[in-house]
Amino acid sequence: MTKRDARTIIIAAGGTGGHILPGIRIGDEIDRGYAGIYRAQYVCGSRDIESKIYSSENITPLKLRAGSRKGAAAFACLLGDSFRVLKSFIRNRPAAVLAMGGAACVPVLLVAVVLRIPMFLHESNRRAGRVVRLFAPFARKVFLGLGGLDRKNSSIVGTPTRPVETVEQRNLILCMGGSQGASKLNEIFVAVANRDHIRALGYQFVLLSGPGKHIPNRGVVEVREYEPRIETLLARAELAITRAGAGALADIANCRVPAVLVPYPFAKDDHQKANADLFYDADAAFVLEEKALTKESLDTLISHIMTDAPLRERMRANLASFDSSNAARVIANELTECLEHKREAHGRLRINPGVTHEPR
Repeated sequence: MTKRDARTIIIAAGGTGGHILPGIRIGDEIDRGYAGIYRAQYVCGSRDIESKIYSSENITPLKLRAGSRKGAAAFACLLGDSFRVLKSFIRNRPAAVLAMGGAACVPVLLVAVVLRIPMFLHESNRRAGRVVRLFAPFARKVFLGLGGLDRKNSSIVGTPTRPVETVEQRNLILCMGGSQGASKLNEIFVAVANRDHIRALGYQFVLLSGPGKHIPNRGVVEVREYEPRIETLLARAELAITRAGAGALADIANCRVPAVLVPYPFAKDDHQKANADLFYDADAAFVLEEKALTKESLDTLISHIMTDAPLRERMRANLASFDSSNAARVIANELTECLEHKREAHGRLRINPGVTHEPR
């Protein structure tokens, strides 16, 4: 095992932008704050959106077949992926693995258990998924975005985001259905945005439709399939209509954007509903369930929020409690601190005590 190999931290993240982008933010902190000591490398699955996100960040991850098959074929993929990861880790043993979510995490975590590689988990949702619940007993630490898992090795740190850009004017109403898009939400938002009294509010309208979604009769709405720098749009937004994935919620909180949350009703363990309820209970967002999503219900909420400036200010103030703008640095610090304690226990050199990596 070479010194270079021992410094590699594997970040496994796939499936959606809500898993991938926070992982990249942590990797950025590791590469920047611990240059020459540790470096980040990435593992992802096979979905097109995963390749698109990593490409937009100029990152070339190790791609597994995870997520490309179902049923018995999925088990065969898991075995093949696990063998591939095993060979990779034996050849270049990483110092640690950090699992952010997505199918690609499973083979990485299985191999980490077998090889006794230090393991860390990040669960961004309020309701922990099955993979996190399964592997939490093996983890050095479980980092939580919104809480919901009570373990001695867990701590709430938030979900990493990019720094927020300051703008002089918020002149945008933004609709986004997650990195995969949401057809019903897309259709209803376009129809409502083109109503005369909504257009008369005087805002621009942007829809992040998701890849491959056809949007007819878009009218005043600017449609983009995907926006890798979502914070550039949210910084200009006076209102967001969005799914309730934890990554989107972290960006909304850090940009202080009042929101209408439409949880995806088929999310595993109904975790988006749990996320949305947390924000609703804090008076930081409105929740509109999919079964109640109509042109009339969305029209009513947009009109109500956009004609009540004190309401929007109150929501912005309440969003501050969910601010996780420092999460990437906190996670990078805690992860590397755990590794340095292990190195000390084995008589290895520690980080120069004159060099600090505390949150700025």
